[in-house]
Amino acid sequence: MSLVLMLSWTLPYHANAKTISNDYVTGNINKQESETVFIDGTSYTYDYSYENNHRVIYVTNNNDNSVEKVSYNENTSTIYYNDEVIGTLEKGNDIKFDNLEYSPNSTWKNIGSGSKYVSWARGITAAAVAAVIAIPLASLNAVGVIAAMGTAALGVIAAGAIGGTVKYTLQMYTIPNSAPLYRYVWSFRASTGDNYGSYISHI
Repeated sequence: MSLVLMLSWTLPYHANAKTISNDYVTGNINKQESETVFIDGTSYTYDYSYENNHRVIYVTNNNDNSVEKVSYNENTSTIYYNDEVIGTLEKGNDIKFDNLEYSPNSTWKNIGSGSKYVSWARGITAAAVAAVIAIPLASLNAVGVIAAMGTAALGVIAAGAIGGTVKYTLQMYTIPNSAPLYRYVWSFRASTGDNYGSYISHI
């Protein structure tokens, strides 16, 4: 099942939309995907890969060529920043896909929902925080998080929080003779108690 990241709304940044397949999520990726985004006037490139049971995101600041590495070990639910352990992804509440048939009165239908806590160390950039928040949202990458939350909110979160809870519902819309559409309805509650969302992100 292919899930397409569609950045179709007007936002204060520029990005290259990519087609991300579920193979990436399950670790069967055989090539690297890449996205570029502007955050506060700085160009960042996100390179996604899968290495030794780790989902890996390299965040390159194209202004000074510095690189941050965010990775997630799926076996241990451990999050790394520049190869140092910075936190974990709380297990549980994974979405399971149901087989839903098309009906003439089809609308967005809930497939499943979940709530997961992610944590990180103080001092990481807003660009890296976006990558961490994206971890529970399979097939919604860092650029999708930036698109929904905006750079100002991510800057505040990076400056003051050390984690937070991602709550999400995955929805599907069936279309006759076409592939179904998917989207997340999600929100983020920072460790500071501040709430962000809800957001709708198509995937």
